[in-house]
Amino acid sequence: MIAALSNWIVLPLRRVVPGLWGLDMATLLVAWLAQGLLTAVLMALHGFVPGGGSGMAFVILALVSAMELLIMSVKLLIGAAIVQAVLSFISPYSVLAPVLDALTRIFYAPFRRVLPPLGGVDLSPLFLVLAAQIAIIVLERLK
Repeated sequence: MIAALSNWIVLPLRRVVPGLWGLDMATLLVAWLAQGLLTAVLMALHGFVPGGGSGMAFVILALVSAMELLIMSVKLLIGAAIVQAVLSFISPYSVLAPVLDALTRIFYAPFRRVLPPLGGVDLSPLFLVLAAQIAIIVLERLK
């Protein structure tokens, strides 16, 4: 559904913006621009008025938007990990299971290499959520 709703803007951009290291840069650019627009509106509502150097205000807006997008992505990863962990106990063969597995598999891999399953229970989602929460704290401090 999300792909169908966003294809009207992403597909034309893919002709111009190439992918990089397996990432869909056109989609990331659209997400970053949307986050930038949201951040600019929120800053304006809070009374932020750019000074004489509007170029510096644009750079700050671009960096804050990138940080907000990264934080939102980490929160999405946490949500996917929690839903996947709950579904693995309730309904392991749910239609969402393959989608969530595709989203989280690469993030679980480092934890699964270090931590073996204990009694058949995979603890990598727990450690992923913990690491992601620490990442959010660090990113919030940098913002």
